[in-house]
Amino acid sequence: MTSTRTEERPESRRLDLHGAYFPNTSLRKTNLTRANLSRANCTNVDFSEAILKDANLSGTILAKANLRGADLQNAILTGADLRGADLTDARNLTEDQIRSALIDETTILPAV
Repeated sequence: MTSTRTEERPESRRLDLHGAYFPNTSLRKTNLTRANLSRANCTNVDFSEAILKDANLSGTILAKANLRGADLQNAILTGADLRGADLTDARNLTEDQIRSALIDETTILPAV
């Protein structure tokens, strides 16, 4: 007997935290691949070494967030507030991603 139920593949799942409010939280080393964090308030959140591949961070407040060593491959950063964020050693972060976000003189960007 064969099941007609289609199994959802883990890589196709998507955590939806759109508009969530969780400042001062630790998400260190958390796998947030494909997560929707658009318009979330992540002020001062520790995302160090987190996996944020293909995550939607558009309009997300990441002010003073710790993104040291985070993997931002293909993450959408359009309108994300990265003022005061620490992106030291962030991986797979492109110039286009940085240009699409809000940064200032307190934002620490990865070394070139």
